[in-house]
Amino acid sequence: MRPFYFLWTTNRWLFVRVEFIGASLCLFLGLILVYKMEQLDAGLAGIVLTLASSLLEYIYWMMRQSTAVGMHFDAVQHINEYMDMPQEPPGVLDGSRPPAAWPTSAAIQVRDLMIGSTEECILKHVSFTVLPGEKMALVGGGERNAFLLCLFRFLDPLRGFIKVDGVNIAWIGVEDLRSRITFISKNCDFIGDTVRSNLDPFGEYDDYELWQALYRVHLASPEDGLNEGMIYDLDMVIRQNKMMFSTGDKQLLAMARAFLRDAVKLVVIEEASEDHLKIARIITEELMDSTVLLIAHGLDHALEYDRVIVFDEGELVEIGRPMELLKDTNSRLHMFK
Repeated sequence: MRPFYFLWTTNRWLFVRVEFIGASLCLFLGLILVYKMEQLDAGLAGIVLTLASSLLEYIYWMMRQSTAVGMHFDAVQHINEYMDMPQEPPGVLDGSRPPAAWPTSAAIQVRDLMIGSTEECILKHVSFTVLPGEKMALVGGGERNAFLLCLFRFLDPLRGFIKVDGVNIAWIGVEDLRSRITFISKNCDFIGDTVRSNLDPFGEYDDYELWQALYRVHLASPEDGLNEGMIYDLDMVIRQNKMMFSTGDKQLLAMARAFLRDAVKLVVIEEASEDHLKIARIITEELMDSTVLLIAHGLDHALEYDRVIVFDEGELVEIGRPMELLKDTNSRLHMFK
């Protein structure tokens, strides 16, 4: 409905300006005809004014019709482009669905993983294991991003596999996979106008469950608790109060949505430049038994994690406890200080 509204308001904007130009043209011609009154016939003057008043109307009609024809041709072109695009894997594969409680421990096993094209590989023969409940920081560039895209199956590997709790993620549907894993970007934004529409866009949960999720991330406080929460009403309009919510608060709201869906066994968090203490507090208090992967943009916060993985030049070059790696003067980890 909104694009249709924009289309008609644009047409009205054009119509007003065309009519103004037409009136100005008629006024200009009328002044000339009055000035040349003695040299022109009255019938010829009437024909000139009639044609001048209708000329821009036809021009306006031609502009609208040509624009409409262009829109229709663009629509056909886009449909053809979408038909030729590679299709995403099925959301659900009947007969190959993970258990209802999967993942239970969220252990990740990566073996001989190769990502990219046959001409150029982004990752080459990468193998490592993330233990259940381990907090691991990922350091690197495009290699780290390619691994995460493969973990969520936006990219398919050329070789190797990723298993979560023994389940090869290539054997299950993408909806089953992505609904059990949570990704929290540092650029989280609101997906609705109110707190309720952000937490529960499909209206699947009651108010009690929504408040409990907010309590867990400390965006709201119980009546008998400390007044540390900023959310006091589920129907609070947050788009009008954007300045109240920092980057970390938006991440916490996304975390509350993950708690609501019970999808916190495996969490991928992109490090934010501010409010890291808020996220670290939730990881310590609420995600103690969860597997957490941190997309680290530096070493300040990566040092707090159990282990760190260092990617460089398409390979996994180091993996281990961050303080032990920093003791080695030849460690690649020093490059990311």
